[in-house]
Amino acid sequence: MKKALFTISIILCLLSCETSKEINLQSLNGFWEIEKAIAPNGEKKEYKFSSFIDLVKIKSDSSGYKTKLQPNFTGTYEGNNIKQHFQITHKKNTYLINYEVANNKWSETLIEATPNKFITKNDEGVLYIYKPFTPITVK
Repeated sequence: MKKALFTISIILCLLSCETSKEINLQSLNGFWEIEKAIAPNGEKKEYKFSSFIDLVKIKSDSSGYKTKLQPNFTGTYEGNNIKQHFQITHKKNTYLINYEVANNKWSETLIEATPNKFITKNDEGVLYIYKPFTPITVK
């Protein structure tokens, strides 16, 4: 009986251990729109439409910037040229996006980054889920 409990405990421990998930940071390059935000209590806010999108540019040294743009019907974008510069660090299975804008510093945890989605989590535990921006075309 003790051996069975010990074996079950080991299996549960192995299943609950977090494995390192490699993230291709270059997947972040491009135009993104927020899809939804999920609070730590599970409350969701869906973004059916947003007049602003994020342009993310990342270099091979894991530095980059994010800026807000407003797409228009001609296929161009307007923005205020304010760039949130960041550096991504990878420590102990965690990717942190470290921002510094006008002497203001903060970090977000990068949970997932693929060509189809990226997810971040802020210091308050709110998850932000982004999807690639698809321009509106008028024919």
